[in-house]
Amino acid sequence: MAFWNRNFGSYSVDPPILANTGADINIANRNAYITSQFLTPNSDLKLLVPAGLFVANVNGVDRFLPRTKVNTLITGSTSTSFTASPYNIFVPGGDLFTVEPYVTLTITAAAATSTQTITIDGITATATASSTSVNTTATEVAIAINATAGLNQKVYALAALGVVFIYAKDGQTLYSVTEGGTATANLSAATMSYNTTAIGTIGSVAYATGVVTFTAAASATVPVGANLGLAGIQEIKGLHIHAIDFTVIKTHSISLYSVASAVRTQFLPYFDYTLIRHFPKILFGTTF
Repeated sequence: MAFWNRNFGSYSVDPPILANTGADINIANRNAYITSQFLTPNSDLKLLVPAGLFVANVNGVDRFLPRTKVNTLITGSTSTSFTASPYNIFVPGGDLFTVEPYVTLTITAAAATSTQTITIDGITATATASSTSVNTTATEVAIAINATAGLNQKVYALAALGVVFIYAKDGQTLYSVTEGGTATANLSAATMSYNTTAIGTIGSVAYATGVVTFTAAASATVPVGANLGLAGIQEIKGLHIHAIDFTVIKTHSISLYSVASAVRTQFLPYFDYTLIRHFPKILFGTTF
């Protein structure tokens, strides 16, 4: 769909979110009535929403799915802000939590050639340290988890500050986790769990930079690439594939896809693996 882009004074074209596979079944079978209430302007002070956002019912109100990727490290007890992507679907006042249950593995000591294992659901990932750096070792453990066949279908791992963060991809399975090897490391728990304390409460959203500022220092460390979102999501209703300008018209009735033969995730402003579970009749991928 082409639309007049007030940011640049020209027509813009939505990205090819739906791929043409030759046997397409794409059904926009749901609707939502969206207002600008929960939107923050972009850098040009326009309420322009990109194509490819999901819509959810949050505390009884339909709005664009309030989840984001963390683009800058959040350090627990220190950081008071982070760069979010997307950011303009947030407004001050909401509490942000991690989207998926997780555990952490803190590397406290390592030697070159020392090993570290992680076992989940009978599948073991093994990393060999290349140095004495706990930061490097944590990164190597995360890489090993993400590269281990079978395990990488269940979890994904990120690393920061000598800590490995291991998340359940489906957003709901509380996996049991064990660790071993010759490196010195500590698991935060034997079973994954959700964080019950908010990482932070949104105090402001900077329209020019996408920086979300908390009302106080973050309660826990969150690595780059992790997913944060608001609580109270009662239902994720579907995918909207067109950009919308709320600058003048503040409310829009939109159609949502819950069935699609091929959705290119590289064109979605936000995507996490839990959406695969929510939409079993949408095939997500990058190449078709």
